[in-house]
Amino acid sequence: MKTFYLCSYDSENKIVVKRDDTHSFDNSHTSAEQLETFTNNQIKHKHDFYEISYVVSGSGIQVVNDVRYSVQKGDFMFLNITDNHAYYPLKNLIILSILIDPDVLRTNAIASEKILDSNGCFRLPPLIRFSSEDFLTVENIILTMEREYNTRNLYYQDNLLHQLSLLFIYSMRAENTAVPIKGILNPALEYIAEHINTVTLSDAAAYCCYNPSYFSKIFHEKMGITFIDYVNRQRINKAIQLILTTNYSVESICYLVGYKEKKNFYALFKKYTGLTPSMFRKPAIVKEAKTTEKVGNH
Repeated sequence: MKTFYLCSYDSENKIVVKRDDTHSFDNSHTSAEQLETFTNNQIKHKHDFYEISYVVSGSGIQVVNDVRYSVQKGDFMFLNITDNHAYYPLKNLIILSILIDPDVLRTNAIASEKILDSNGCFRLPPLIRFSSEDFLTVENIILTMEREYNTRNLYYQDNLLHQLSLLFIYSMRAENTAVPIKGILNPALEYIAEHINTVTLSDAAAYCCYNPSYFSKIFHEKMGITFIDYVNRQRINKAIQLILTTNYSVESICYLVGYKEKKNFYALFKKYTGLTPSMFRKPAIVKEAKTTEKVGNH
């Protein structure tokens, strides 16, 4: 299996900004066996500079010091000099990397006082996902850095340093809220939503490059709900929508949302809504249901 690495450092510049689009293909249908081979045989690398990686588009897996992070558009990864890491693309992954000479951070007031700890490592978490309020501002900073580096106008390195300081400020503000507890599972949640009729624990785990038992564990820890319970809730939500907006029979809806046994579907529907599917479709119930929330998604 092919493994891709980020660009190498340009020693003539203190701050380098480079885009890597060699991941621009859809690898999301790689088999579970291939993904497991990848995770068991990672050839990681490290370097003598700090690196901040921005996911311009797509999704993938970033392995940092043997910890796997699911990354998607808008994510930032903060990598230390000593970190072993490697990327694996899942779907059209494009990375924009900021490579920083250690002297830049040691002499930068913000970095030396607030960003780096006494060991010279980032105080920030490896993965930061900004809120919707800050995302466009931060993305503009990173794209401004790319333009500055590519055009290399007068004092471009000074502007890069200025933009880098702004990025650090927004990152410090976002440190406690940037990645919600569920954040690292977002790609898995999107995959589940797209394949809700057929998804299995093994499917979702393979998509995120985890073995099923470990994925089940972290899913429960991060979501506060088991994988099976989450999928059932999503399927019942979909069933409710079909009941309220279509004339499909309850039996048809049962199969459409992924259940093979009507008895199981009826039991789960009653568990999560307190009503049977037929009762839910009665005019009085329908009117009330349209004004209330759907089953909790957690």
